[in-house]
Amino acid sequence: MPDLKNIASSMTKGVSPIYIKKLYAGWSDMDINSHMRNTAYLDKAADVRQMFLRENGFPAEEFLRLRVGPVVRK
Repeated sequence: MPDLKNIASSMTKGVSPIYIKKLYAGWSDMDINSHMRNTAYLDKAADVRQMFLRENGFPAEEFLRLRVGPVVRK
């Protein structure tokens, strides 16, 4: 079993507390009132989370190797 505490602390060393990505909402992401659908918002958030992890040295392949993965909680 991997040492998750050490993995988490090594991931955050030297990482800025603010991470910004510019994404564009597509036509299918919006409802008739030009509001973003909740599920579209969550999909964009998941995409950005994966971008952050990959850019900070923790690509999907590393999750597979360690047999762990990010989880969205409440």
